Amino acid sequence: MSYVVANRLRAVDVEKFLKVFNSLARPALEGNGATKIRVSQTVIGGADSGLIGVAMYFDSVSASVAALGAGNAAAGPSAREAGVELIGRSLVKIREQRGSDEGAFGSVLMAAGPGVDDVTYASNADAFYGAMSSGANGQMLGDMVAGGDRTGLHVAVTWTDDIDALQSAAEAMYSNTEIQKVMQHSGISPVSRSIFKTII
Repeated sequence: MSYVVANRLRAVDVEKFLKVFNSLARPALEGNGATKIRVSQTVIGGADSGLIGVAMYFDSVSASVAALGAGNAAAGPSAREAGVELIGRSLVKIREQRGSDEGAFGSVLMAAGPGVDDVTYASNADAFYGAMSSGANGQMLGDMVAGGDRTGLHVAVTWTDDIDALQSAAEAMYSNTEIQKVMQHSGISPVSRSIFKTII
């Protein structure tokens, strides 16, 4: 089982943040179990617009806790001096992934709904990505297992190199009667959506 820890940060100067992150935080995180790290910025996303997102991948929850402690010890003081503020942190359990997690842009969709069994979840993932693949490089689906008032939401992160193609695919998906049936059957109801650009 894999997990993603997602930090939401406000940075007065993005370049200063990246300097601190790459020189101090990244080595500590990767040295304590982070298998992959992504940095992005929310371009359009309501109150989250402009925030920096740091997604850190781990093989276990315990590894994520250890790495976060090490990262904070290594970079916390310098990050605060650089005007970086932690706004929120969430833990997502990855359930399914299709295609590539590379792309210049992407979207994060959060949806409410009851949990479903693994077979149904995989079938839903096939249906969703089948409908989105014309405008997407790949998609990751997961459940937010710890995220304050967001706990329990389903999360879909979709990557693309063409944000217009992604938006067109999303609009077509929601008007697709077969997708509507899948969402109704699984009780899925979209709650929020944001668009980001990849930094690292």
